[in-house]
Amino acid sequence: MTVKLTVPLGVVVMREAGSRPWEDFRWRTVRVVLDPVEKTDWHNHPTATARDLLATTEQLVLQREEAMSYRVNLANGEPSVYVVLRHDPHGPEKPVAVRQVTASPFEARSNGDPVLDWVDRVPMPARLVTLIESFIAASHSEVMRGSSGVSASAGGSFEP
Repeated sequence: MTVKLTVPLGVVVMREAGSRPWEDFRWRTVRVVLDPVEKTDWHNHPTATARDLLATTEQLVLQREEAMSYRVNLANGEPSVYVVLRHDPHGPEKPVAVRQVTASPFEARSNGDPVLDWVDRVPMPARLVTLIESFIAASHSEVMRGSSGVSASAGGSFEP
């Protein structure tokens, strides 16, 4: 069994002028929020400005195998969450799809398509930093003990 932690994150996006010649505009991730509101389809978030929308609630899945990349992320000075977005031309109500949310900078780059996707880096909420530090420590202790692992699915908590 794998050590894993699942944390729901609300992804808040904003429409802005496009930076590629073929784009009139693009959607950019502004931030992620812990404890997202119940409704998860395109609505104004209580902490959002007039142009910000809560695009969706996604599951951030932390896995023991990625612990080193999470450690690199936290050590880089500005812990970040990486959100992979893709323009969805078929839906004016949902013009962008969130393809991935990760705390691993390596995973975000390897899973995003450089032509079709935008990989946005946003600041990691302080509570999430604490959760990831605890996850890394628990993952390391499980490896050192040689145990078969622990599986945890949590709305913001982890118990080794």
